[in-house]
Amino acid sequence: MLQPMNRPPEPLAPLTPVEERPRLSGIADAIARLDAAAKAATPPGHYEHAILVDSATEICRVARDGGLQVEQMLIAVKDAWRATPGRVSRRSGAAEDGLDQLITLCIREYYTPRGD
Repeated sequence: MLQPMNRPPEPLAPLTPVEERPRLSGIADAIARLDAAAKAATPPGHYEHAILVDSATEICRVARDGGLQVEQMLIAVKDAWRATPGRVSRRSGAAEDGLDQLITLCIREYYTPRGD
């Protein structure tokens, strides 16, 4: 929002230090289980749709329980994905990466109305 020239700008809200952000080990745990399933799949690195859906459901539950907005959840998913050791590399010729599929499913799941 533009400020009139005769007033000083309002101060910005301070950023939350990284160490004070909620710890979302549940997201990393869901991604670790997804990776374990992909390593055991034939061919290795294939992310089964049902397992992706289960992972998205778990990730959204953790995010909601932690009070995260969808954008915060998606950043946490991407951070956990990239930080996972031993990541199964993408199969050549794969139309869509597992992370892309997971992000799409998380967005759908996050915005699915709940009866609870």
